[in-house]
Amino acid sequence: MFLCCTGVDRKGHVSPDVKEQTQQCLDNIRALAEEAGGTMSDIVKCTVYVVDRGSWQPMNEVYFANFAEDPPHRPLCIVAGLGRPEYLVEIDATAYLSDET
Repeated sequence: MFLCCTGVDRKGHVSPDVKEQTQQCLDNIRALAEEAGGTMSDIVKCTVYVVDRGSWQPMNEVYFANFAEDPPHRPLCIVAGLGRPEYLVEIDATAYLSDET
């Protein structure tokens, strides 16, 4: 299962804080994985995009807090911009869901 999430909540709100956006990205990924019968443990790879090198450490803190056990491989790309100017982080995730899910 391929997922791509930004830090937009269900009401369309985007926090100006990179840690909050990262948490919202991961909450969105979690919700989509669970809707398909999976969990965060089924995530096998993520690619993280940030618009500022200074966002790396705060994003990392939140990322690893959500994958406390065996976090998936995670390349980080620093990009000039994302889909909307207020987006600071975007996360693509790949989940492996067994046929039994």
